[in-house]
Amino acid sequence: MKRAYYLLFLFLAHPFAVPAAHGQGAPRASAATESCPAPRRVAQLMPSDAHADFVRVAQLAGMAPRSSLLLRRGADTRFAVVCREDEMTAPWSQPGPGLSLPGGLHIDLIPLTSSTHYNSAYPRDRNNGALWAGRGVSTELKGGVSFRWGPLSGAFAPVLLYEQNRAFSIVTGTPPRPGLSPYVYRGNTGNIDWPRRPGDETQSGIDLGQSYLRLDIFPIALGVSTENLWWGPGRRNALIMSSTAPGFPHVFLGSSRPVNLWFGKFEFDAVWGRLEESDYFDDNPENDRRLIASLAVGFGPRWIPGLYLGASRSFLSRLPRTGLPPTSSWLLDPYRDVRDNPTKAEGADNQLLSVFARWAPPRTGFEAYFEFARDDHWADFVDLMSEPEVSGAFILGFQQVLTRGERWWRIAGELADLGDRLPTVRRRNFTVYTHGQLPQGYTHRGRLLGAAIGPGSNSQYLGVDRFSPTDVRGIFIERVRAHPDANAEAWLRRYGGAGSDIEWSIGVHQRLFLRRFDLGWAVTHSYRRNRDYVGLYATERYFTAERNWHLRLDLAWRPGR
Repeated sequence: MKRAYYLLFLFLAHPFAVPAAHGQGAPRASAATESCPAPRRVAQLMPSDAHADFVRVAQLAGMAPRSSLLLRRGADTRFAVVCREDEMTAPWSQPGPGLSLPGGLHIDLIPLTSSTHYNSAYPRDRNNGALWAGRGVSTELKGGVSFRWGPLSGAFAPVLLYEQNRAFSIVTGTPPRPGLSPYVYRGNTGNIDWPRRPGDETQSGIDLGQSYLRLDIFPIALGVSTENLWWGPGRRNALIMSSTAPGFPHVFLGSSRPVNLWFGKFEFDAVWGRLEESDYFDDNPENDRRLIASLAVGFGPRWIPGLYLGASRSFLSRLPRTGLPPTSSWLLDPYRDVRDNPTKAEGADNQLLSVFARWAPPRTGFEAYFEFARDDHWADFVDLMSEPEVSGAFILGFQQVLTRGERWWRIAGELADLGDRLPTVRRRNFTVYTHGQLPQGYTHRGRLLGAAIGPGSNSQYLGVDRFSPTDVRGIFIERVRAHPDANAEAWLRRYGGAGSDIEWSIGVHQRLFLRRFDLGWAVTHSYRRNRDYVGLYATERYFTAERNWHLRLDLAWRPGR
């Protein structure tokens, strides 16, 4: 199956991986430089929102300075620049500081945005940050204020949340092991804090969202933040850090801009934070808190323009209720202790590692990218050489941007596979993001830190979008095979493997520019068989088939000068 994915990717990417001739869809090369004579800001809120996607397309179209786009957070303005304002870029760009005060203090209003989701049959939640798009209506309202005063900058960007959380069919009965919530995910004996439904009541609240306070000193930035991070080149999925879960509180130290070395450009981001358990996992208060230390690095070699390489690592450990012992060196341990050590005084740990690359040759409008990750450290060098794919996951994707006058066309595809179905010799298989000693797995407040499709799942996506001065519109098709690793064995034992949890989706979307307002809408129709293998545990039927309509309405106000 994985070989088929590679062949499909090469088949789709090959026709576009050549420079286009001017006048025949070639991007405008005049602006495709490392700097802009008159840069214009794009006010993005999250590293995976529509504005961040536009900046990426603008780079391929030759209208924005090239950058790696491998390490992203909302406060990094270097990922939110276009080279000039014309009919195409004007609806996305924001004028200069909203208010300039004596002493060099600049204050901006953050665009006020609302997003409303409706699911008719079951949840469909993808990269929504603090908002969980369950069944029924779910909505969020975002806004706030940002400032810059010399090297100091910050933002207060809270999110108001409402989630109707209507009932839908879930597996009930005795949990996989004692002490777990009835809403717990049933796969892998409940070794992940990923509830199928957050209780049976309507949810509402407030989240700090993309708030931060940072200090930029030359090429180094340090600060505190609750922002979402996006590491890696993926568009719809990221294996280590994504926008699927709410941003977790963390301290960070990283590069404020790529450091120009003689042999290339280097960037990094190191974070230390705290992860929380959801209210719908277990009844043990001793294991509710975990520490996370993550590091990501990126490099663009000088001699190969458009090639960007990177790697990331996350290290999780339990935080005792009494706090860390005085002798703990937890800030440094994750970067020097690279072996699994379940007997250490602070308790067990979990480690994830990924490598990734993005190739966007200048003046072609094309990019290809990949990411490979492991959710378990190798025992020794022989283990790594023998079975590097154990506990592995990968992403492959491409984009091709073609310009036609004042319109841009984008064709994009992405494959993601989080499954580990190959037989192993030296160790047993287990599913990505789950963990036996840290039972919450790779989650924060019951949501995945990595790819939205979930543990063991795989997906295939293909979409076409058109960008114009008045709107953006597109259509896509996607197939997801959901967490087969978790349920395949039980299904085989009971029913002979006669079905899988598979969802086919087709969707259309549009974003209209109405002076200082943006109006976006999207409609997605999904057909899903055997969702969460509900029929596996039923007494009357073995298979289920459901159709879900997902509707989304976005409204944004872009403040001016």
